[in-house]
Amino acid sequence: MLFRDEFWFLSNMFPCPIQYNGHMFSCVEAAFQAQKCLERVNDFEKLNGYAAKRLGRTVKLANDWDTNKIGVMYAILKVKFANPDLAKKLLATCPQEIVEENNWGDTYWGVSHGIGENNLGKLLMKVRSEISSNDLKCISIALTGHRPSALSSIYGYDYNNAAWQALGIAFEKVAKSIYKKYGAVTLYDGMALGVDQAMALKFLSIKEEVQGKLIASVPCRNQDLKWLDSSKKLYNEILSAADERILVTGGPYTPRCMQVRNEYMVDHADAVIAIWNGNQHGGTFNAVSYARQKHMPVVRINPDTLEIRTIKD
Repeated sequence: MLFRDEFWFLSNMFPCPIQYNGHMFSCVEAAFQAQKCLERVNDFEKLNGYAAKRLGRTVKLANDWDTNKIGVMYAILKVKFANPDLAKKLLATCPQEIVEENNWGDTYWGVSHGIGENNLGKLLMKVRSEISSNDLKCISIALTGHRPSALSSIYGYDYNNAAWQALGIAFEKVAKSIYKKYGAVTLYDGMALGVDQAMALKFLSIKEEVQGKLIASVPCRNQDLKWLDSSKKLYNEILSAADERILVTGGPYTPRCMQVRNEYMVDHADAVIAIWNGNQHGGTFNAVSYARQKHMPVVRINPDTLEIRTIKD
């Protein structure tokens, strides 16, 4: 089994935030290498796995490293696969034997040319055996909603005003209800002005209560190019706070990139929250229509009345 393509997520080099012993690392490899010499742990925090591995070859090893390294790797892998999305992928490898095949001669952690102890593969299978179905309860939600120009004048661009706060309470009620029924909530947010930004802020404020993960789904480069400085500042603050940032199209703005972004979010979600006033045109309507074509559950919050209801086919 080569840890690439569909199995790339098994690699210790796979990018995923690892918080271990009070430090944040970019992947399992960086966290693992840092434990070789705790006096230099800070040097590993901003390195990718490959750079961390190179640095790890140069440090003075802790006296008990050879004795403890299996336990250290196991503990860090437990952190990695506490992520529900990665846990689901790991569990999906059952009943396959996980063998870390390589062609660079690593016969301790893997198997090279048919020879090796496969200690990494064994640890991954151990972690896999410990994952319970309860650990995997999670749901992904795509958020769609209007910009301020399409909403009632009571909204505007001040997300602290009474209208936005009331809408945030309605959104919080829906998010917590979803969490109670389905488990940890991952929110795909399109990062536009208005609903996207306001509800991203609300979601971040309740993130721990819903075991939340915010995925900023950016439609194009320079999304905020023509915005006011205050809106740009908030945009960048939300991006920094997001758990993941995805540039959906990779290019500059085009008339279609927003719909491409909406379809991307819906395609990666299990359900949609639509803060929608019922207008039969525009991006929010198009996102709701696309979700309904896919027979996806849509929870609508009417921004004019704050009524919450599920839209059915």
